[in-house]
Amino acid sequence: MIFLILLALALPWLVSCSDDGPTGAPCPIGGAPGPALSPGGEYLLVAHSLGETWEAMDLLADTLETLPGTGFTGQAPNDIEVAGNRMYSVNSLDNSVSVVDLATGRTLGCIAIGASTNPYELEIDPADPARGWLTTFLSGELVELDLARLRVLRRIQVGPALQGLWVGNDVVAVTLTGYDAVTYGYGPGYAVAYAKSNLAEIARLPVSTNPTFLFEGADGRVHVVCTGDYGATSTGRVARIEADFSAVRDTLDLGGAPGRAVLAANGIAYLTAFCDGVLAYDTNAFTVVRSAANAWLPGVCAGDAALHGDRLFVAEFDRDAVAVLDRATGAVLQEIPVGDGPTALVVATP
Repeated sequence: MIFLILLALALPWLVSCSDDGPTGAPCPIGGAPGPALSPGGEYLLVAHSLGETWEAMDLLADTLETLPGTGFTGQAPNDIEVAGNRMYSVNSLDNSVSVVDLATGRTLGCIAIGASTNPYELEIDPADPARGWLTTFLSGELVELDLARLRVLRRIQVGPALQGLWVGNDVVAVTLTGYDAVTYGYGPGYAVAYAKSNLAEIARLPVSTNPTFLFEGADGRVHVVCTGDYGATSTGRVARIEADFSAVRDTLDLGGAPGRAVLAANGIAYLTAFCDGVLAYDTNAFTVVRSAANAWLPGVCAGDAALHGDRLFVAEFDRDAVAVLDRATGAVLQEIPVGDGPTALVVATP
């Protein structure tokens, strides 16, 4: 993820306050479509930040491989999400979210977020799949999207270097990483919670260095993945926030530089780490399962992870591949070549 952050920081600083946002780069509607996915199927979608493309694998096929057809995203896709038969690609350097019809593989249109905003993380609203929430790293905004009409609904300034995002039924939370573009270091990091109804701030909690990702653990609490400063002075930790956002309950040391996480049904969270492979911990007991000292895929620059049954899929950014691991043992079952710089994974059931 640091590669995309550094690219973003090369852009001029500008905060947009428009309700609909100025027009961004042209939407990548032209060109060959991506693979057309069958209703009722189960697929792994992969976005490539360097290749600016996406592709898919049929998870129910006898042989796991990429399907024919490669679709376009925008520049530097950093996150993808699926709702129904649509895929949403967060294009960090195009300042847009592009919308793909998975039944045809074609891009339907784009939501312009605003010049030099650097959109980063997207979540579909669990209370309304026609709404989405987005963080912008460069302009530091929390943005609410109308996914049906492809427009911005509301936006609020939070602070620079905004990244992680979690959306509940009534609350949305984000992370302020504390990244300083002048010193290239990190100041204090915070998890900040807002009421969805009126976007009023309800909590601002200090956490460990460089909080980058938020998700709900099996214990019902929001967990904050803190990457650290990539080993310069600090390494990875996870903080647990009380369900009412009243306080940080406790913090767990993992080491390495963890980023994104995916939660298994048994409460184990698997975290991809920048060139530290895959880490893991029990979100119920809040105990380490795999630290940087005994990580799976050690040395791999893992960008994202996804789960399907007993298989753990890991985007190997530096190897242009997706590794398939046995979730119980960590054994590598397969390594599948994909496009340039795989960054984001999601399991889709259109």
